[in-house]
Amino acid sequence: FFFRLNQEKNVDVTPSQPVFYEFRFPDDVEMVLVRASASDDFCAMVSIQNITCPVFDSEENIQYGNSYQTMTYQAGITVRKENYPNGLYIVLVVLTNDEACSQSFRHLIHIHREKKVTLIVEEKITKLEYLAAIFAGLGFCAFFYIVTLILACISYIRQKRKGPLQRSLLDDSMISPEDGNFADPSPSYGTIQT
Repeated sequence: FFFRLNQEKNVDVTPSQPVFYEFRFPDDVEMVLVRASASDDFCAMVSIQNITCPVFDSEENIQYGNSYQTMTYQAGITVRKENYPNGLYIVLVVLTNDEACSQSFRHLIHIHREKKVTLIVEEKITKLEYLAAIFAGLGFCAFFYIVTLILACISYIRQKRKGPLQRSLLDDSMISPEDGNFADPSPSYGTIQT
């Protein structure tokens, strides 16, 4: 009945036999992810509810709980401690048909609808940890931009301080018509004289 953090449970759920567990937050945990997975494709619902009576554990009333999600293969609900300070109920119900999960997907009505679900509650990072990771990545990128900008400025200043003879040979300002190496283009360039 009681569920602990990072505990994995395998349960069998049918429309007539829903399953629910109670989970209480440890003191140092602010947010958790309730994750459910299954290998079969029967439509089910996972619900998170306050620890109060009544527990909504049937197909007709499970939607009256605080939050719910339909599932075939996987479901996940993020839960904050501030919303459930006294703990929560995790409720699993297999639905009698698959309409809530898919309008076009249907099983035969006479099939025994038993779903094997693996349930786990994992700690999720807090908003502060999330923001710290974002700003660490941005800071890392900004560091390389700043270093590149500084190196480009240093290179530019060094090029400006060099004299005209030390400049690159590819610099166009070094070539002028007064130089002996500069030939005057003639209008007959490329023609063959006979």
